[in-house]
Amino acid sequence: MQDQNQNHREEEKREAPSIALPKNKFLTWLENFWYHYKIHTVVALFVLLCLIACFAQCSGKENGDITVVFAGGCTLTNTDRSTVVDLLDSLALPKEDGDTLTVVFNHYSIFSEEELRKYYTDENGNFDNYAYQIALSSSKTNAQTFGDSLLTGHSALYFVRESLYQSQNMQKLARPLSKSLGATPECAYDEYAIRLCDTEFYQYYEALHFFPEDTLIVLTEPYIFGTTSDEEVYAQFEALFRAIAQFKAP
Repeated sequence: MQDQNQNHREEEKREAPSIALPKNKFLTWLENFWYHYKIHTVVALFVLLCLIACFAQCSGKENGDITVVFAGGCTLTNTDRSTVVDLLDSLALPKEDGDTLTVVFNHYSIFSEEELRKYYTDENGNFDNYAYQIALSSSKTNAQTFGDSLLTGHSALYFVRESLYQSQNMQKLARPLSKSLGATPECAYDEYAIRLCDTEFYQYYEALHFFPEDTLIVLTEPYIFGTTSDEEVYAQFEALFRAIAQFKAP
């Protein structure tokens, strides 16, 4: 009898209908959305993160009216940076409201492998590979960051080493000298850039001679976004570029 009751209860368990829980409408929608639009969502999130990163980078800089960027094979000291800022400030034209235009100077130290190998080899020929690898990694990171910054429209005036000018195809971004200066100077590197060391500005101020001789000055075209998209701000970049290129010693 006990066995029959137990069998009866087991049959009831087996025959008991399963209860289907209602599926959350939001989860159903989310599942369908992700299935059909996951690629679009990933791309949109990537673009959003890039924009947020660019905004954070730009807003985190020192306060100033315009930002000038150097990318080349030397490391600037605080004194070097202060010297450049003071000299650029002295060239900058007053703003429309009469206030003094202020310049921020950012720099990226970017060296070639040959330069770093030479730097980390002492006079006895001993090569410090560990320090070299760290410096090389840092230089590559700076080069990548500099390349990304070119696309933000945060600056239009660059002091850049010749090899970077070529590898980053800055000719495609640059404003022709004939457009910014009225004519292409005889001493121009090409129709878009001039050598800093060929300017009277560099030759007159010995304090600027820490810049490598392969440093070019480039003015890029305004962007449709970023700081340079503002016509008044871009005009300040162009005026400063012209002041450097056409500087005459007093």
